[in-house]
Formats: sequence, structure tokens, C-alpha cells
Amino acid sequence: MGGEEALPGTAPWQVQIYTTYQYTDADTAADCRPGGACFHLARMYPWERTHRCGGVYIGGNLVLTAAHCVAGVANFGQARRVRIGTQSIKQGGVTFRIADWRMHEGYIGRLPYPNDIALLRIVADNPAARAFRLERARIRMLGTAPGDTPIDRGDTLWVTGWGRTLKRDADAGVLVDGAFNHMSEKLLQIFQSPSNTACAKLADYRDRDPAKTICAVSARPGVDSCQGDSGGPVTRSEGRERVLVGLVSWGKGCGVQGMPSLYTSVPGHLPWIAASRAALLATAGGGRP
Repeated sequence: MGGEEALPGTAPWQVQIYTTYQYTDADTAADCRPGGACFHLARMYPWERTHRCGGVYIGGNLVLTAAHCVAGVANFGQARRVRIGTQSIKQGGVTFRIADWRMHEGYIGRLPYPNDIALLRIVADNPAARAFRLERARIRMLGTAPGDTPIDRGDTLWVTGWGRTLKRDADAGVLVDGAFNHMSEKLLQIFQSPSNTACAKLADYRDRDPAKTICAVSARPGVDSCQGDSGGPVTRSEGRERVLVGLVSWGKGCGVQGMPSLYTSVPGHLPWIAASRAALLATAGGGRP
């Protein structure tokens, strides 16, 4: 929310994770009935119904995302697919099958959501995906090259995603003063800065592991990541390149004054990423796509 449109080509590593379920007219008719769940399907755009999470391509047919994007999804590999190569989730890009995945064994689905990270192995299962130059889209992870500098409070962090665009109070639904809180069709970006002190002031954030998470704030009010951005990339400039420093994890509402955003630290999970990568490649028979 409060973001600006990301220019084409500035975030080629951005991935969308979407559901393969095809919603029907019967689903819409059954939605919001008394005593039942209410997803407001009738208010959603078709592409908005299927969008689930963001992700980031790190090379070698591997995608990083948040663990909470994977947890609780039955038959995840069949229930989800990956799209890459587009600024718009309404159209464009190419899609890949999720062949295998690993969710951090230390992830806990409650505050402060520790180890909110998962690794996916994707496979080109259609002509467009096989022709796509996937490795051109990869981003390097911070901490994987000599000379990388640690994240500092003076850094500018880029956060990109297709998430909801209106302010959302903690524990609120998708309606904001009666208006539906739509996601963005176009890829948006915001800028934030690390701030350990912002998290230290709040009880819900104090139990986080600062070595494995990034606490960040926006210089302008009403600028924040939100639902739908989860799992997407947080990047920083390192010399002339952009490097991956984090993944969108969680926050108390979206754009709430005084509430920072919490991101999974990628440098803080490099050993887990390396071990999970090895496990995924071993089960793939050497990592052949």
C-alpha cells in the first residue's frame, strides 16, 4: 500500500504463486451465506481470486517464499503453480510446475512467526516455460559473495509485490469502511529502512530473532507491505547490483501508525537454504530440470 509502479525489468526475479483451483459460479453463490465463510468472491477480479503469494527466483530452478504460504496447503505441488516474467498478474509471464518443496522445520504459525521461509523446486512443463531464459531472472542472495556488507539501519530496502493496497487494521478483514481492499494488478514497490528499535518498542515483536528477521519502517505514513505480498522479495543495492536480503513475512495490520513490518532475513537462513537446496537436488536426481 502507498507504493509506486515498479518499472519493467527492475524486478525480474519477482515470482507469483497462484492457486490452480478454478472458482465456479456455485462457489460465488455459496460465498457469504449466513454462518459460512465470506471471501467476497463476487467483489474480486478473476486474477485476484487465484493470487496467493509472492516469491523470488534465486537460480537453479529454485524459488524462495514464506513458509506461511506453504503451511496447511494440501497437495501443495498440485494446488499451486509459479508465474514469472510479468509485471501484471492479470496476464503475461510463463508458468512452472512446483515439483518439490521444503518448509523450514522450525517455522511456527504464530507470533512472531519464526523461520518463515520455504524453498520450492520448479519444473518447466510447457513450451513457453522451456523457452524462457530463466537464469536471466535470478537474483543473488546477500552473504554469498566476498565483500557483502551486513544490513544496516541506514539502508534503503526495496519491497515489491501485488498485495492489498488499502490500510488494514490488525485482525481486520478485507473490507475497509465498506470498500473491498483490492490487490494490485501491477507490480508495486515501496521503500523502507531497517529499524531494530521500532520492533523493540512492541511486545508482539520483541521475541523475534534479530539474526533471522529484519524489522523495517517507512519514512512516509501509509506505506507498507500487506496481504498478498507475503513471500515476495526485499532487496538492497550492493554496488551496481541488487541483492536479496529478505522475504515479506508479517506485520500487525498494514500501514498502521507505529507498526513496523517484519521480514525473514535471507542471510540469516543461508545454512538452511544450502541444506534444503542439496536435499531438493538430491531428490531430483542431480537437479536436472
